[in-house]
This record gives sequence, C-alpha cells and structure tokens, in this order.
Amino acid sequence: MTKRVLAAWLGIGVAAIVALAAHAASAVELANDGYVDGGSAAFQASFFGGEIAAVRLVPAQGPVTVERVRFLFGGAAVARDVVLHIWDDSAETLTPGAELYSGVHSVIGFDTGLQEINLSGQSIVVPGPFRVGIEFVAAGLPSIALDDDGTIDASRNFVLVSGPGWTGAQSAGLVGDWVIRAVVVPEPDGAAAASLVVLAWLARRRRASA
Repeated sequence: MTKRVLAAWLGIGVAAIVALAAHAASAVELANDGYVDGGSAAFQASFFGGEIAAVRLVPAQGPVTVERVRFLFGGAAVARDVVLHIWDDSAETLTPGAELYSGVHSVIGFDTGLQEINLSGQSIVVPGPFRVGIEFVAAGLPSIALDDDGTIDASRNFVLVSGPGWTGAQSAGLVGDWVIRAVVVPEPDGAAAASLVVLAWLARRRRASA
C-alpha cells in the first residue's frame, strides 16, 4: 500500500473515531422526576408480584438507542429480582405498544442512590416516546420510589395492577413521579454511520493482513 493510500485510510479512520466519540458524548438522561441522590423519596410497598410501575420517557428527537436504565429501589437492604421492560410508546396511549426488551435483573435495595442496569449490548432502538417498566416478582419492600416534590406528570406515570390493568398513576391515587430514568444516545446520522462502518472494515483488514 502506498503512503498516499495509507494516509487516506488513516484519515478515514480518524474521522470514524471522531464520529464515534461524538456519538458517545451525546448521551442524555431522560427523567420525569426531580429526585437527587441522598434526597427523600417514598418507596411503594403496595405492589404484588406481576404488577408494574412504569414511566413514559420522551427524547427530544428520535430514533435513539437505550443504553442504560436507572431507578430508585429501596426501603429494605435485601436482594430481589425485578423484570425490566421497555415498550415502544410512540402512540402515547394508556397501553404501550410493542415490547422491545424484557429481562430479569437482581438488585439490592438502597435508599439513597440509583440502581443502574446496563443495556448497551442489547441494541434497543426506539423511534420516539418509549415506556420503561419495573415488574415486581414479590410483594413488599424493597420497591420502586416516587419523588416527594408533591407533583406528578399524569401523562407519564403508570401502573399495571391486577384487575384494572394499565392505569395512570395519578388515577390510582399516587402523587409523585416514579424515579425511573433512561440514558439514551441518538442514532448516528448517515455520515457518522458510514465512518463507523469504514472503521470496522479497516479493523478487519488489519487483522487479515497480520
């Protein structure tokens, strides 16, 4: 390979790395709640197994990839399994759309800091509004929390409970926003995506010629 061709390929590789770095730096945390670490919150012990607390999260623009989910889960410092769900909520109706992810995760109750579930390897891409739900496998604490600022966004907080099914959290008598958040990154635009593809191709070429 000539020096000129090599320099050209190196230039493409640098551009791809810059695009990748910009993509990673654009991560945004979506939240409805006003909770801050160490603040007070109301942990809800009234859920039974199979019931769900959920929020609708709305990115500024889509599509985005869901990288992580963060939530406040406490009231007792013991381990408990939860089922994390993510649905397409583009229609913004009471019942969410297609389920995009479901997985069991073990968490330990902690009253003053957020739990985090890493989903970066799951390739969960949402076109716009989406719903994140925490399903309980048993009643009692530890459990999910509501913030304590005295307000609730009635259009973005939900429960799925035995009998009524999906219900707005406010209609169920709750005050406060569920402390359930998601970290998302925008899908790369065409130029950035092409650069990332070229970077992967260069890496394969290098391995083949080694």
